[in-house]
This record gives sequence, structure tokens and C-alpha cells, in this order.
Amino acid sequence: MKYFLLSILFVSSLNAFAQSEPKFTWDGNIPLEGVTTTDAHSENVRMDQAEILLTDQLSENIKASIKLKLDRDLILDGAPVPQNFNFEDFIKAAHIEIKNIGGKPVAFVIGKQEIAYGFDNTMMPIPKESPVHELGVHNEVVGFTVVLDTNFQLFDKIEASVFETKDGDLKIGTIDGYAVRFSKDVTKQIQVKASAMHLGNGDNLELGVENRQDIGIIVQSKDGKWTFWNENIHFDNNPDYRDSHYAISAGLSHKLGQGQLAIDATLIPQTLKRVGIGYNMNLSKHVIVGAEANYTTYNAGTDLKNGMRYGVSIRYVFGGHSNADDAKNIFKNLKRK
Repeated sequence: MKYFLLSILFVSSLNAFAQSEPKFTWDGNIPLEGVTTTDAHSENVRMDQAEILLTDQLSENIKASIKLKLDRDLILDGAPVPQNFNFEDFIKAAHIEIKNIGGKPVAFVIGKQEIAYGFDNTMMPIPKESPVHELGVHNEVVGFTVVLDTNFQLFDKIEASVFETKDGDLKIGTIDGYAVRFSKDVTKQIQVKASAMHLGNGDNLELGVENRQDIGIIVQSKDGKWTFWNENIHFDNNPDYRDSHYAISAGLSHKLGQGQLAIDATLIPQTLKRVGIGYNMNLSKHVIVGAEANYTTYNAGTDLKNGMRYGVSIRYVFGGHSNADDAKNIFKNLKRK
């Protein structure tokens, strides 16, 4: 049913308002990115991963969230891009979060959301420039996620999602996707995540069934100046990499001056190899600028040319409360018994 998720948010807001005074917050970021290659006709200017997050703390353990997506290609291959507005695509996420159910360290999320899969961590200024970015996330789908904050020594947190595989709208389609993710803070400096996802793609039979497995690690020095990350993804029948079955990405960053210097490398066998270097600098509390350069070599048999790709980014970050990072981790403070 169209707008089903918005109805859930509205009704839940009315019910919870009678129990507790709501606490409204807002956060967001607007990045403007310019990317070009050695090919003179490939200049692109875009707002990528631009979003505004609106949240309403309906009660101590219930929160409604709507994330608005402002992504736009402004110039594509050197030419202006017509701007079409799609309301359903404009809403990146719309869901209800309920945690500490029955006094237990459990959280439940229903609605349009990013599902429990992948690691997708990089310190590079323009994350979406990474060839593995789309392999390491799956979002804007309707479904539900259950999260358990465990007392097991092996894992700190277990997440499981069931969802439709068609993204972008607010309708409930074919529920034929599922995913599970395990997280562990090995020490204060080492974090590991492992996940697996099944995509039935019942709404697009041409894609066929796809499965992915992802494991990633972040290691940070005790003084916080050095960070190493690594992500390894195995997949089959991915529409972007038909000839490949796994991808490896690794990088290292170091706090330097007023910013952070990062280098990374990516290997997708039978498809490409890429190395990159980038620098992020905080001009102020709200403004971050970055620049990066990547060199990619493609396997023989593709029609893509080897070469450099350059990018610059100006990101404006704003928020209605003190710590936007905490707002992104909706399961951070689950109660333990």
C-alpha cells in the first residue's frame, strides 16, 4: 500500500505522544562533489550522499525517523542534468525503532531502511568513488530488522534483516531478501564485522538470485592518529561485476595537520585494480573539504580506459543535537539485564 510507512510513523507518533513528551532532533550533511578523469568529456558535479535526518523521540525506547535524500547529478559528462522529482525516492528512510523490549537488550526496526549487511568503511574524502561501495551496502528497502546486544564472548551484537529487494519506493513488494551481521569489539582499538546477504530479486527476474558475504576490520592506534581498515567481499551474480566473485579493499589513514591523509587500494579480480590517495581537512565545525586522486587499471576485454580520476568535495555538516554520530547508531545504548 502506497505511503504505508508514513502512516506507521504518524499513528505511532499519536500513540507515543500520550505517554511521553516527544524530543525532536535533526541532523544532516550536504556534500558538493566534483569528479573528472583524463577524458575531457567526463567532468561530473553532484550532491552525493546528501541527506537530512529528522527524528522524534516518542518515548524512552521508541523513536520515529525520516531521512530525506537530496542526491542530485548537476553536471554529467560535462552537460547539465535535468532535475526530476520523485517523492518516494526522495525519502531515503522512514522507520520506527523500538528498543529494550520487555527490558531485554533487543531492538526492532520496521520501515524503509538500510539493512544489516556490510562494513563499508573508508577514510577517503569521497566514499562512493570506491568500486566496492555499492557491494558493501544495501539500503532504501522496506523490511524489518531485529538486533540483539549479546553477552556472548564471540559477538557483541547480532543483527538480522528481512526485506524486499526492490529499492527506492515506499510500497511493500516481494519479501525475498534476508541478511545477518555479527559485530565484535575485540579491543578498544579493533572492531570486526561479518555479514551475509541473500537477494532474491523477485521483482526483477532479469537480475537473478545474488548472494554476498562481507567481512571487515578496523584497527586504530592507541593515540588515535593511525587507522587501518580492510573489507573483503565475496559475491555471485552481481550485475556490475559479472566476471568477478570477490573484492578486496584496504586503506590506511593518518592525522596530519588540520586533517587526515588516507591511502587505499582495491582489487576486483577479472575486472579492475585501483589505488588512491586523499586528504580531508576540517575548515570549521561544520565545513569539511577534501581532495582525492585514484588510478585504475581495467582487465583486458573491457571497453574502459586505464587512467586517473580526480575528485574534490566540500561538505557542510549540521545538526540539532550535540553528537550526530550517536544518532546514527540506533542500538548504541541497549540495556543489559
